[in-house]
Amino acid sequence: MTWMKARGHEYLFKGRPGARGTGQSLGRRSSATEKQYEAFYSGKEEANARVKALEEQVALKGKYALANRLGRLPREASRVCRVLNTTNCKFVVVGSNALYGYEVLAGIHFHSEVISTGDLDVLLDTREQLRISIERVSPRYIDLLKKADNSFQISDRQKFRAINNKGYMVDLITAPKNPPHLVNDFARTLEDDLDIAEIEKLEWLISAPRIECYPIAFDGIPVRVTVPDPRAFAVHKYFVSKQANREPVKKRRDESQSRLVIDIVSNYLPEFIFSDQALRNFPAQLRRQFRTLSLANEDERLW
Repeated sequence: MTWMKARGHEYLFKGRPGARGTGQSLGRRSSATEKQYEAFYSGKEEANARVKALEEQVALKGKYALANRLGRLPREASRVCRVLNTTNCKFVVVGSNALYGYEVLAGIHFHSEVISTGDLDVLLDTREQLRISIERVSPRYIDLLKKADNSFQISDRQKFRAINNKGYMVDLITAPKNPPHLVNDFARTLEDDLDIAEIEKLEWLISAPRIECYPIAFDGIPVRVTVPDPRAFAVHKYFVSKQANREPVKKRRDESQSRLVIDIVSNYLPEFIFSDQALRNFPAQLRRQFRTLSLANEDERLW
């Protein structure tokens, strides 16, 4: 808010940060507009003081979290999620990193060997507009990743994958087009950007309910992470573990993670119940096969 001269008079002008030439006049200078001007800057000073105090509290509690070894979400995943969260990009974290979200929901910690991973799978819903807009600018995904770590580069062999100098990978993935011959302009990224890999059966996770949670990051500060409904995660992991072309080591890990999520749902998340209604977006045959695995927990609430 500032005073501007026009036609021999001063006017109180209210603009928007970072948007030159836009705003509105609040009227000619008078006792009333001077009070508006003073109230604006007085309120701004109070707001800045409040933000500073809150930031100090967050930093202090972050130190407590680190002292108690509560920092869980790895450095690379935390930084990527924080950068993507600054945009209007609608993404869901799938794969092993989703387990950090389920930890928060259940109030437990998994063993590190079960949850550790060297990549981050970013699931995008191509039914929505994927072009990211920040102040009317559409940056490339690779440019966003470089804000998290400047060493990220697009893989030469797999254009949907970015790799940093430590070998950490970020994959952009989505479900195949349905029907396949359709062209979804929103699923196209910008020139010289990452591609979006289409992977079969991801439509099950895209259609599943999503949960927003806040795992504590490597620096002790929570990060907003959106994950699939834990029941959908468990069923999808079970399905992947049964695929003949899946590597044996990954198949065992997939089934182990499916069983772990079944266990925390049955023991720590009473608001989630496995049922045909909850998993109606999965095929009936898959639900019947999965039921055998889930009932092994001998929890009468299941199904």
